[in-house]
This record gives sequence, C-alpha cells and structure tokens, in this order.
Amino acid sequence: MQTFGQNGATLTREYRMRALVGLPFSLLAFPLVAILYALQVVPVVGVFLMLLGAPFWTGMLVNAGMLGLAIEVPIRRFAFAEARTSLLWLLVPFVYFGWYGIITFNDHRALQNLRAEYDAANEKVLVPFDAERHSLVLVGGAHTYAGTLTQDFGLPVAYSENENVTGGYLSTRLLEKDLCTEIRNEPLMSAAFIHTFGFHDGDRIGHRRLASNFCSLRMPAKPQNAPVTVANVQTETLVEGLPVILIENVITMPDGTKHVLRGGTAAPYPWFPMPVLGCALNSGAPSWDCFHGFSRDSFTPIVTSATRYGGDVRVLATALALTPTEPQNRRATDREFVEDQLSQVVGLQLERDIADLREAVADPASQMTVHSIKVLERTPDVLLSLAPTIVEGIKRAAQITDNPYRNRETGRTLARLFGKLPYDVQDQYADDMALLYQRADEANDGRHWLYQADDLLRFRPPCCDTSGR
Repeated sequence: MQTFGQNGATLTREYRMRALVGLPFSLLAFPLVAILYALQVVPVVGVFLMLLGAPFWTGMLVNAGMLGLAIEVPIRRFAFAEARTSLLWLLVPFVYFGWYGIITFNDHRALQNLRAEYDAANEKVLVPFDAERHSLVLVGGAHTYAGTLTQDFGLPVAYSENENVTGGYLSTRLLEKDLCTEIRNEPLMSAAFIHTFGFHDGDRIGHRRLASNFCSLRMPAKPQNAPVTVANVQTETLVEGLPVILIENVITMPDGTKHVLRGGTAAPYPWFPMPVLGCALNSGAPSWDCFHGFSRDSFTPIVTSATRYGGDVRVLATALALTPTEPQNRRATDREFVEDQLSQVVGLQLERDIADLREAVADPASQMTVHSIKVLERTPDVLLSLAPTIVEGIKRAAQITDNPYRNRETGRTLARLFGKLPYDVQDQYADDMALLYQRADEANDGRHWLYQADDLLRFRPPCCDTSGR
C-alpha cells in the first residue's frame, strides 16, 4: 500500500510537470501586458511610461502574444515530443483575430455602401458656376477649401466670411513668390490682416514638396460679383456602427437655388488589429484617464478620392466645373492689380483704426485694445496729426472712478499710441501727464492703470513716486 501511494504521488508530480512544460511560452506576454497596464494606472509612474509610448507598445505586446501562440503551438505539438502542447491553445488567437476580422469587415462594408451612395448622388450635381460672373464665397468650415481651389483648380479668387476684418470677408489668391516675400517682410501688411502662406504639392507625407514659384495671399476684400455661397454642415454620428463625420456642402446660387454635395470622413478599423492600452493626461478635465481598445483609421475619405486628404473639395471643384491645374500651369494674379488692392486694404484698415480711436476717446469704457490700432501705430504721419485726440483720450480714461478697471484697456492702448509719438511732441504734454499722476497719487489707489502704462511713467513727478507702497 505504501508503495502504491508513493507511485501515485510520483505520477501526480510528473503530470503537473508535463502540464507546466506543455504551456506555451507566448502566454508570458499577457501577464506582462497586465503589469504594464497596472503601472500606467498610477500617475506618478504612468506619466513616464506615457512619454515612452507605453500605450502603443503594450498593445503591440498583445499582438505578439497572439501571433506567438499561433506559431508556437503547432510547432511544439508536432516537432517536440517532450514539450508537446495542446492544440486547444490555438482557439485563443483564432477567437481574437476572427472576432476582430468580423467587426472590421462590417466597418468596411458600411464604408463601401456609404461611398457608393455618396458618389452616385454627387455625380448628379452640376452647378452653373462661372468665375467671370460669380464670386465663390465659402462659409463656416468650407473656408478651408480656398487654398486648394485657387492652387490646384485655377479659381482666380475665393472669398470667406470673417467678421473680424474690415468689410467682413477675406479673399484668397495665388501670388508670385517674390511679391509674397515683400509682403511678408512688411509689418504694415500683417497689421492690416494681409498674410501670405507657402503651400505644398503632393498628398503623401514625406513626398510633399514646397511650391517654389507661388504662394497664397489672404487679405480683406469683398466679393465683386454675384455671390455663390458654399456652407459646410458637419454631423458626427454612427452608420451601421462605423464612426463617421458626415459633411454636407450646400451651394446656394444668386437666385436662391441650392445644390447639395455629400462627403466627410470615416474611422474604420484597419485590417490588422492595433490595440492600445494605457493611460494619459487629460489636460481639459484635468484628469488621469485610462483607456483600452483598438486604434481606428481616422480621416478615411468617404467619397472616392485619389488622395487621402481633400476628397470633398475635389468633389466641389468637379461640381463647379473647375479644371485641375498642374503645378507648371499655374497663373498668379496680376502684380499691379494686387498692389492696388493692398493699398486700398491698408487705407480702409487705417480708417477703421481712426474710427475706433475716436469712439474710445468719446467713451473710454469701450475697452479699445491694441488690436484696434495695429495700422495706426505704424503710420507716423497720421499718428502725429492725432496727437491732441490721443491726449484727450488719455485724460478721459485716467479719470478717478469707483471701478479702477473700467477704463484700463482703453487707457493702456492710448498710452501705447502716445509712446509712438516723437519725444519732442510727447514733452509738449508733460505737464498734462504729470497732473494725471498727481491725481492718481492723491486718490491713493495703486490699481490705477497709469501705474502700468510704461510709456507714461517717465512723466510721473519724482516727489510723488510711491511705487514701493
């Protein structure tokens, strides 16, 4: 009986050893995944792992474990008699990749159905647009189309609504690069909301090249012809479980006729799984948020497109009957016309600055800021002629009130303009400035904006300097 018990114990130990030997080594990947994920949950440790890209290579470790099982199990089953492992372990990667393949197939099927529907609908849209008789006005999110339409489809000019500039519109044109450089180097131009931008040709990252002979010019300008507007409406939703951002470009003709083009982007799963497991800082909350799931192929165009990006604007160009323009066939806007337009824009912005100045002098509580004087402060002759008006505004804004912050923005902005005047002109008003500081000192209120106006502090009488209070 004792011998039988000893033999039974020996057999049990041998069975356990064989069972351990039969476990696939690839299973070690999964405890490592759990440990790495647990470490990322702790913010003190997780922030360093986040900087090292831990959420991504933790997911890669999951894939490594699954692929390892798929390769290791049959090899050990049939090639090593002493370390055989059960074929049942193949169920783990089979379920993992099989389930992922099903949800990915459903995503791509939904995308193809949506693509076929949108392509068919867009092909029927023909807009009677004529660049000679119409001005294309891009509203809302559609303003991003301006560059592509003028650079790659020969549209002479595109307009977009912008309430922050004089006239309420910005125009985008193609310009010769040498004139772009001149504009970029002139501070007065940027002060008048006139900007130039380089752009790249090509679609694939790494294969794009900077256009060498042209740039885009963006400046305030009103549409000159009957407006054809393009309004962009976006809706974020799910289509058969596929996350999509649906875009409707509504084109409105001068007579009120509307045409609708459909597009947008989808985020299907890629065909090979890319799990992401980890934690990261959410600066908006702020909080330390953890996540787990599969990465999606975001910004996949819904409409059929030869390029990954810009599919919707190309559909718009086709509907407008615009012809694609090769880089070597681009034509810049006439130089003399542009220079004349630049002069007009600067003049209009200067008039607006002067009007804002007079309004602020009349009502210092209107809170005029430095953004209202960008052209004026760079126009010395006009600024000099307005010196009495500026001083009068400073006097009004410096009045002692119950609320020391009431006139602060206007006062500091006027002081900035005063500081742009020649010193000999400033000295003519030295007594006026000294009197303002004397009244502020008598009020014993260190919060007054005069104490923060660097351009005026030199007029403060030394006897009244209480800056140490």
